[in-house]
Amino acid sequence: MTTLAIGSGATVNVADGGTVKVASNGGFWIATFTQVAGASGTETFGPGPARKTFGPFSEGGSVTISNTSANQLDYDSGPQGIDPALQAAVSGAGIGGSANYTRVDLIAASIAGTLTPGAWYRTTEGVRAYASSSSLLSSPNWLNSGVRSAIGGNLTLANLAYVNLPVMGANSKLTVRTAGSFTNSAAGGRKLYMLLGGLLTDAVGTSGVDTLLDRTLATTTYDWDIRTVVSALGSAAVQRTRVVGNSAEGVGGSLSRMLANTQYAAGNALLRVAGITVLSGSSVAISPLVIQADGYAYGTVVAGTFTDLALLRYGKITGATGATACNVNPATIDLLTAGWPSPVLAPIGTATSGLTLFRYPVAATSGTATGSPVLELYHDMALESFHVAIEQGATA
Repeated sequence: MTTLAIGSGATVNVADGGTVKVASNGGFWIATFTQVAGASGTETFGPGPARKTFGPFSEGGSVTISNTSANQLDYDSGPQGIDPALQAAVSGAGIGGSANYTRVDLIAASIAGTLTPGAWYRTTEGVRAYASSSSLLSSPNWLNSGVRSAIGGNLTLANLAYVNLPVMGANSKLTVRTAGSFTNSAAGGRKLYMLLGGLLTDAVGTSGVDTLLDRTLATTTYDWDIRTVVSALGSAAVQRTRVVGNSAEGVGGSLSRMLANTQYAAGNALLRVAGITVLSGSSVAISPLVIQADGYAYGTVVAGTFTDLALLRYGKITGATGATACNVNPATIDLLTAGWPSPVLAPIGTATSGLTLFRYPVAATSGTATGSPVLELYHDMALESFHVAIEQGATA
């Protein structure tokens, strides 16, 4: 409880669902309450003892209390009530009642050197970051992503997820967790990379791009879960990359050390996970294969063509004549439980082995494939978790 002396006043701002409780043992006092939604007003109390709870209020409400002659006048904010002085203090530190920053804003402040040392920041993406200096940020959750992102084909290196970083100091460290799954196969060639620096379009080995992770996914496994610790020691002479090899079932670990590249110290360096997958090596006939007015080609294959739990697959369609727009590589394939004219996407949890209907987008709105169209699937390879934490070392 906070006590107000005679002749003094206070305004309490209240967040969504908050209340303000006021009590006196005699004397006059006035309360003015303001609501964003609903009536506002003023009440006068006294001369006898009085107790009053104002609220609950919606976000942005407030209560102003004035002590005219009460010898004992106390007030307290209920759930989510924020005293203005406290609100000003935490807002100055970047952690107010609502997040006013984005990850891009924090990167810009890091580059400009305008962070408040010792302050915690929150972003609209849910990032929590601590400023150890005017330029250096540490964050336990710079990126937390559980969105499934699959590789569409092996024509080019495919980016699965990426994030830009703030200024990285000479003693900084990244802890990155990547996890995902893929279809089992005797075919090799599936690769998983973690790259730092450069552009999204840069290939592995491009000047200015450091390879932090380089894994060939073993053909006898179905998933990976790799924790990579990346330390910036500030010298190319101590560069080590213990990241090359096959991933063991379900687990994995790697250690990498950044080169002394000025782009990391400058900020906004790109950290990304990318990969390459391969074709299954076997094709199945599609009959029939028809392009409909919604811009999709609808096809039917034999049961057992689709395996694994992935309901969005990628494939290579060849051999279609007549409607040559049906020949697509790679094609983004939706698995269906019902086809045209009322297509139904297979819901999560559907057993894929019994599905025979599918569709994929084409550059046409009509046509029926002739010839001998076939479908060859790419081995499914999907990133399902990407977590990045930043630790900045000691500063002078």
